[in-house]
Amino acid sequence: MKKNVWRVFSLILIIGLILSACAPNVEEVPTEEPSAENAGEPVQVQGEYTISNDFVFTYYVENAVALIDMHGFVIRDEEWELPVDSQVLGYMTYDAETLSGTFDLNLPALPEGEFNDVDNNGEENQGVQIFAVGYSPNLYGGPYSVGDDRSLGWPTYLASIKADTENDDEVIGGKLIVWSPDAEQSFPSSFGEDGLLFTADDPVASIESGYTLVDLDTEPFTFSKSPIAEMTLYEPDDVALKDFSGDSYTEAFDKMFEQISKEYAFNGIEGKQPDWDALYAELKPRVEQA
Repeated sequence: MKKNVWRVFSLILIIGLILSACAPNVEEVPTEEPSAENAGEPVQVQGEYTISNDFVFTYYVENAVALIDMHGFVIRDEEWELPVDSQVLGYMTYDAETLSGTFDLNLPALPEGEFNDVDNNGEENQGVQIFAVGYSPNLYGGPYSVGDDRSLGWPTYLASIKADTENDDEVIGGKLIVWSPDAEQSFPSSFGEDGLLFTADDPVASIESGYTLVDLDTEPFTFSKSPIAEMTLYEPDDVALKDFSGDSYTEAFDKMFEQISKEYAFNGIEGKQPDWDALYAELKPRVEQA
């Protein structure tokens, strides 16, 4: 019995040696080291925010932040709708007592935003993808902005960019996340003489491939490749709570009236806009008498 077992074992060993000798010579492929070019680029965005007016958070309870493609702003099209493919959601907290919270969002390895040629060199280039981070609550149905719940590429409420509410919501500061496909692209380094972003007079600077955090509050703009991109989400001035408690009745009325007459929802619509001068003439004496 032992003799038969040994014969079987010997046969298996011989067959194994033959197969090894006939096997193809496979070259071991070395593991590729991470590229030094993109080392240290942003992989996550995080930060804080504070609000004064909580009316939005009273109605929306499924809160989130999103990576918002700014293509609509770049081409100055306020009706440009945010494609679903480019939407990336992040986690958001909210403390109703302090009217503040935090957020964080992981950047995708390969973003799917629109490319924007903003180097002002008169040639056609692939360009870069430009994003802000902004508040993106679940308004209707699923978590993404789609169908009857479309968002635009021009964020103004709780966004990482600051908008001038008195000048067509033009971007005047804050921070952007820019993704470049290579190191051959350029990006504005300042607002230029007209004070507007992404216009023909913007000076430009080269930008590295991958993600870059662009700080619009410095002159010139600061480009950063820190792994964690720190941002603040800003409450716009037109939404922020107006506190007139330190003013007299007449002063408070004048400030309130000026605000309302500028921001009334139906201004410019025939039959809807009040006669503000007539209203002021009627109401101001009553306030003074009171």
